[in-house]
Amino acid sequence: RAVVAVEMPGVSELLHDAGAGVVVPGDPAAIAQAVLELLDPARADQLGAAGRRLAEQRLSWHSVIRQTLPLFGD
Repeated sequence: RAVVAVEMPGVSELLHDAGAGVVVPGDPAAIAQAVLELLDPARADQLGAAGRRLAEQRLSWHSVIRQTLPLFGD
C-alpha cells in the first residue's frame, strides 16, 4: 500500500530513497493533500509496489537476519 508519513528523521530518508511513500510536514492540510494525491490509482500502485520492495529487501525478518548475522563473526 502507498504510505503517507509525517516528516521525521529516518522515515523521511527511508521513504524518499526507495520512492516508497509521500512524506509531508505534520500539518493537517499537507497530510490531506498527500492523501488526495494517492486517489490516483497509478500513483498509489507505484508507491505501493516500491514500498513492498523496500519491506522485502530491507525490513523483512529474513533481511534483518541476513544483515545482522555477519556482525557476530564466525
